Amino acid sequence: MQAAVPALESARLLASFDWMATVVKAFAAVLKMVRNWTSHDATACSRMTESDVAFLFLIALRICFKLVTNGVERFETALLKLIGKAGSFDESALKRCYEISFADIRKRYDNLPANDSKVIRFFDAMVNELQRSGHLAREEQMKCLRQILWHQLYYAENGGFSPRLERFNKTAFLSELTQRLYAISF
Repeated sequence: MQAAVPALESARLLASFDWMATVVKAFAAVLKMVRNWTSHDATACSRMTESDVAFLFLIALRICFKLVTNGVERFETALLKLIGKAGSFDESALKRCYEISFADIRKRYDNLPANDSKVIRFFDAMVNELQRSGHLAREEQMKCLRQILWHQLYYAENGGFSPRLERFNKTAFLSELTQRLYAISF
């Protein structure tokens, strides 16, 4: 009986690690887009608000300094407030927003004149292709970057989505961030 307890604890730690790897991957995907877009287009991300800068700065700090703690650091509290007020969201509303945003980007991507040879199935890749081809307005870029975060947290092919909101509450930081981002992401 005692041997099962360490195995159970190991399974919990592994599940937590896998989730944190997913979060880091989601943050990195957003930052990679910003880097690529601004490297190849001088006007990309030129319409950022202080909320947008706070969002990007927060996720960059989390990655650069490997802040994988569950809590919110003191400096993060002030930056989170710049993003907006924390609000709640439910699973069905999030699922609907996720599917609508995917369908919109899919339709726009499918209508690109030069995508005959490419079949892209993932949200971030379609957004990147729209931006690269000049079919993503400056006003839409930050909204799409925030949506990339959501789509990366629940990576799905062809718009499928099976949210488990308890994952958003696993860390205080992710809970605070997503509660603030939801209202300005969709």
